[in-house]
Amino acid sequence: KLMEGRPAPDIPFKDIDGKEMRLSDFKGKVLYVDFWATWCGGCRRTIKEYEPIKKELGENVAFVYLTGPSSIAKTWKILIQDIVGEHYWLNEKQWGYLWKHFQMKGLPMYLVIDKQGNIVKRFTHVTRKELEELLKQEINK
Repeated sequence: KLMEGRPAPDIPFKDIDGKEMRLSDFKGKVLYVDFWATWCGGCRRTIKEYEPIKKELGENVAFVYLTGPSSIAKTWKILIQDIVGEHYWLNEKQWGYLWKHFQMKGLPMYLVIDKQGNIVKRFTHVTRKELEELLKQEINK
């Protein structure tokens, strides 16, 4: 339970157009953060598996996808066209910071962050139903 209950790090990210954002920009909304890579088959399968949740909860949840330098930018730009959400391609320094901060061992990895900006859960996989229930719980808090 290393991360749960602690504030999420508020480092700036840039989106594909160079526009900067921070996790705190989403305060007031439940935040789902997906760390993934274009070459990671499991990541891509899970993105598809979770996609229907967005139709139901998309108004109350911000879906944020973070990838790092190991993903080829050209491939990434094509893939994200089919993934509803906010997309950020991180540089080596940002990606490295997050890997260290979250003691990540591999991909995919997910975070659910509450409306106040605290980490509720860090996980590598849950079923679609479990994720839906977790997000609904946070929305209703």
